[in-house]
Amino acid sequence: PTRTRDHHIADLSRNHFERFVLANGWTVEGKLNDYGYDLTLNTYDYKGDPEFRHGDIENGEVLIQLKATDHLKMVQKGQLVSFAVSAKHINLWCDEIMPVILILYDVQNDRAFWLYIQKYVKSANFKMVATQGTATLHIPAENVLDADAVKQFRVYKQTVRENIDKGVPLHV
Repeated sequence: PTRTRDHHIADLSRNHFERFVLANGWTVEGKLNDYGYDLTLNTYDYKGDPEFRHGDIENGEVLIQLKATDHLKMVQKGQLVSFAVSAKHINLWCDEIMPVILILYDVQNDRAFWLYIQKYVKSANFKMVATQGTATLHIPAENVLDADAVKQFRVYKQTVRENIDKGVPLHV
């Protein structure tokens, strides 16, 4: 078997993400088979004080899809990161109840960008023709992955859970 460049940069993207998860005291679990999701983010209750961790797992999860590239494509004068993904994946992700976060790792600059898929697809800026094989996503350049971004993923999860409890639309 041969270890390809794609395998190498995929591992780098996972490592980059996991550092920020661990900085928050949380865990990430890999999927045995990749059918649209690479990782599951689990968060733990710390009652608002990171120094006082109870360690109780919180209900719900955040699903993570990792991508990596050696050639990041910036558009709109560097305001957006452009990335093509399978329309089948977008349809899968949009049918998911819990938040799905796409993380695109820029190997050359050792940084990553993130996109909350369901919220993005529901926005007025996204259009996808049902018959097309791929769709281009535009990730705001300010969506740089860091420990605070991972904290925001937890907020998205909590909001979805609250909306389920209230019977209101998801991913708002």
